[in-house]
Amino acid sequence: MKLFLTTFFLFLFIGAGVPLTAQNFTKDFQSFSRKKPVTVVLKTGDKVEGDLKKVTRKKGMVTFIMIESTGGKEYNLPAAKVSQFYAAPSGIEKVAKVINFSNGEGWFDPNVDRNLINDGYLVLESVKIKGKKKTMTALLQLANPEFSNGAKVYHMPGGNKKTGSMMIPGVTGTTAYFYVQLGTARYVTLVSKVRYKKEFEDIFKGCDAVLNVDKPKWKDFSNHILTYSEACGSETK
Repeated sequence: MKLFLTTFFLFLFIGAGVPLTAQNFTKDFQSFSRKKPVTVVLKTGDKVEGDLKKVTRKKGMVTFIMIESTGGKEYNLPAAKVSQFYAAPSGIEKVAKVINFSNGEGWFDPNVDRNLINDGYLVLESVKIKGKKKTMTALLQLANPEFSNGAKVYHMPGGNKKTGSMMIPGVTGTTAYFYVQLGTARYVTLVSKVRYKKEFEDIFKGCDAVLNVDKPKWKDFSNHILTYSEACGSETK
């Protein structure tokens, strides 16, 4: 039965024309497990491991976390003091195991803990979001940990729509918004489905490998990011 299902999915992906080198974005998770330990990397470079005690959000984005370390010390951490926050999704929201035809070797951001990602942990990173009047610092979930070298894509809480029970590698589905940070950009940029074609050249400005696409489509967004990471990501380090 297991062999049959594997063969079926392979046939489905190939028959649908999905390239075997495609990558997929992670699912957007809104809750974290309180039963598994978390890991926090501070802006100072120090690492804290312990239990998650509290999460504060603003507009759906994580702006503050409270951690009790394995040594019993309490850490009250606003997003501005955190570099990365690793947590397992809650029991309600389990990481969907998806067939992945490419391991992203060579495009993995060296600052991301690959072991924790492989263990099913999410990684949220501290980003700056520039508003009309103020700049907000928040922890956003990295959507492309396996191909984020020079090209970071973050989930926008509340901006994602369901794509169905099955995720197909390389397909963005009906997700409407992401935040993107390419190269050495100081702030993340909001990228939307409705404006993607119009803003495509501005988003990937300077990366000919991506700009050579004849007709940019939203469903190919993750593949465009993969191409950028592979071809132009190292140039921005």
